[in-house]
Amino acid sequence: MGGARAIFAFCDLSGLDLSGHSLADADFTGAILEETNLGCSRLDSASFFGADLRRANLKGASIRRGDIQRTCLRGANLIGARMDLAITDGANMAGALTDTVSGCKVEELPLTIAELLEQHARWVQTHGREGQPADLPGVDLRGQVNLAQRALTALIAPGAIFCGLNLEGGSPQGSNLSGADLRCTKLNGADLRGVNFCNAKLGSADLRDAKLGPLLISDARMLPARFDRAQVRYADFCGAELRRTIFRETDLSYPTLTDFDLNEADLSSAVLTGARLPPMVAENLSAFTSAG
Repeated sequence: MGGARAIFAFCDLSGLDLSGHSLADADFTGAILEETNLGCSRLDSASFFGADLRRANLKGASIRRGDIQRTCLRGANLIGARMDLAITDGANMAGALTDTVSGCKVEELPLTIAELLEQHARWVQTHGREGQPADLPGVDLRGQVNLAQRALTALIAPGAIFCGLNLEGGSPQGSNLSGADLRCTKLNGADLRGVNFCNAKLGSADLRDAKLGPLLISDARMLPARFDRAQVRYADFCGAELRRTIFRETDLSYPTLTDFDLNEADLSSAVLTGARLPPMVAENLSAFTSAG
């Protein structure tokens, strides 16, 4: 841009990936940046006056001396964001994630997170003969342990905060994650069969190649993965197995849906705004949603 000031005033930039860009002094006055990825961007002295940044990702961004007066930051990810000398008068930050611990503090737990998960893994591996299941309702797990590749079967963590964590290749099948915050979480390749994601937040989650089919409990019973009323906007389901998954009243706006198995999935009243799908798949989805 030759050193010129970038002007985005009143533009609709919803859902764009602007992460890592240098946008210092940019003018975003009145712009719509709903769920836009601005992670690690340089936004020093930028103007967001009256802008809509609902559920935007500003993790690690620098907004020093920025103007965010009357800006809507509801549900935004502000973890690690630097906002020194920023003008915040009238900004709405309800539900925004910051470096401040949300929900239950780990210090209130009987053991450390690492110890609890070690006990849980032993309980899973010995089929309940040793160890004990982890019970983590409402716990903020950010910055605790690496959850990638972990055995987390039947984890009890409704309302827990997993935002931005790496659960790649993990095995939380059959877990209760209802109402949990999993925005921007890496779940690619994870075994999510039978997981309860009802009312959870999974905006911009990475679910590539995830297994979301039903979990076989016995010869006569299967437990489907559930996303009832969950917010799953801008999630990446590329290559995921979604067979028999329940998406009733789920907000699946602007998803990445390619090379996936949606056989017998329940999409009753699901929102699929902006879904870019092959024609045949789109027709099938229309049939599913119409049937709901």
